Amino acid sequence: FPSHDIALLSLATWIFLLFFYEDSKKPETKTKFHVVQGYHHIVSSLQNKTLKHCYLVYFYFAVGWVAIMQFYPSVLFETYRKSTLSSTINLVAIGCIWSCTNFFVQKFLSKRFSPKQILHVSIPLLFLFLISCLPLQSYLSLSIHFSVCIFFAALVWTNTFANVSLNAPKEIQGRI
Repeated sequence: FPSHDIALLSLATWIFLLFFYEDSKKPETKTKFHVVQGYHHIVSSLQNKTLKHCYLVYFYFAVGWVAIMQFYPSVLFETYRKSTLSSTINLVAIGCIWSCTNFFVQKFLSKRFSPKQILHVSIPLLFLFLISCLPLQSYLSLSIHFSVCIFFAALVWTNTFANVSLNAPKEIQGRI
C-alpha cells in the first residue's frame, strides 16, 4: 500500500474508535501524564524478582520476533524472488493468523490454562519451529512452517503480557 493509503486507513480507524468505541472501565479519577514517573514505574517493577523474570522473557521474545519480522520480507524477496504484491499478501496472512490465534485459540486456552502454562509450551514450540525453518528450500514449506511459528508467537506475545499483569502486586497494577 502507498503511505497515503495507510494514513487514510489509520485515520478511518481512529475516527471509528473515537465515535463507536466505548471503554468498558471508566477511570475513577483523571491523572496527569508524567514522563519521569513512567521511568520510575519501570525501575520499580524491575526490582520485583518475579516481574523482572517476566519482563526478561518478554524482552528477549520481542527483540527476537521483531528482528525476524524485520527481515522476513527480505528473505521473501532475496531467497524466494517473491514480488512486492506476494510479500504484501504474505504479511496480511501473517496478521490474519495472528488475529485468529488470539481470537479463537487464546480464548479457548485461557479458560483451561494459566498464561504461565501456555508459555511453558508455546515458547519451546516456537523455538523448534523457527529452527526448523532454517534448512527449508521451498517457499511452500517455509510458508507452512512460518505459519506455525506465527501461531505460537501470537500465543507467546499475549501470554507474556498476561503473565506480567498477573504477577504484579495489586498496588502497581496498571502502572507497569
